[in-house]
Amino acid sequence: TTQTDHLKRSRNARSQAARDLGRALDDMKKKEESFRSMIENSTDIIITMSEAGKILYSSPSIKNILEYPPEELIGKNVSEFIHPDDRPSLQEVISKGSWPDQIKSLESRARHADGSWRTLEIRGKKARLEEGPSLILNCRDITEQKTAAKALDAADQLIQKAFANLN
Repeated sequence: TTQTDHLKRSRNARSQAARDLGRALDDMKKKEESFRSMIENSTDIIITMSEAGKILYSSPSIKNILEYPPEELIGKNVSEFIHPDDRPSLQEVISKGSWPDQIKSLESRARHADGSWRTLEIRGKKARLEEGPSLILNCRDITEQKTAAKALDAADQLIQKAFANLN
């Protein structure tokens, strides 16, 4: 009977382990679905990029902001979409082997599908993904804020000139 008891305990332990594994897999699947939903519904563009500057992933929000289908960007170099005047500063930050642990904030103009330029605030972080060392970039469209700030500056200058002329 001790052998029978041992077999029952062993079978019970295996059954419990299988249930625990099933629960863990369900939890992991739910977390993955939740994470995917957050990424796919983000209002910011999320891009992962290889050391060589190749785009490995682009979130669906790029379609809303720059009007490119995300899958169209995979494998292309990120610099193809950056304004020529902004490329040197971006290249300095993302050049191979010299990535900072984190990009706190960098402004760069990105080409919209219609050929116009949008100003993006870019933040990023180094990561090690399946594809190897990568940068995860979070890009927020700040074009309207920049335009509004310029308009406020212009209005402020007009007001200052008007007051200067009164004296």
